[in-house]
Amino acid sequence: MSNISIIGIRHGEAIHNVLYDRIGTDAFTKFQDTSLTTQGMLQALEARRKVPRIDVVLVSPLMRTLQTASVIFPGVKMIALDELMEYPQNIEICNRRSSIDDLSKLFPHVDFSRTSENDGFGVKNAGTHLEKQTIKFNKILKSFTPDTNKIAIVSHSTWLKNYINGTIGDIYQELPHCEPLPIAVTNKI
Repeated sequence: MSNISIIGIRHGEAIHNVLYDRIGTDAFTKFQDTSLTTQGMLQALEARRKVPRIDVVLVSPLMRTLQTASVIFPGVKMIALDELMEYPQNIEICNRRSSIDDLSKLFPHVDFSRTSENDGFGVKNAGTHLEKQTIKFNKILKSFTPDTNKIAIVSHSTWLKNYINGTIGDIYQELPHCEPLPIAVTNKI
């Protein structure tokens, strides 16, 4: 995996992102596993024009990331990973994923074999949890064959900031929606 290249992409604009501007943090605590808005779908379509050829897409198993990945990378192998889910997962219902059974029916082209039925919700210490998820994710990266060297990660702002920078920083300074971000892999795997 010495020639590996990874790009990270935050999902497109989702319903809770828009509602936050209108109703504040209730947008995160009242709506479960939110979908993309029309604008979010258009952002993903625009991103499709910018991304390089990819061998595999690793995607968070939340509705908005699965929708984003499906629009940007049609026909590319997709693997859903719990390790890519958003943080915090203790109070923000928008980050509580739908059942794997429902997601499998909505996204039959996605491999959900590496996800658990446990929705990962109710984490007591989200920071420690995110650290552990990053370690698990790096082990998963090492498991890919040498011919899988162009990887896209479709995840969330907080997860990507932590993975790229080693810190989540200011949680209110979000990464842009659907902007491909190159990720240096030298210290990742």
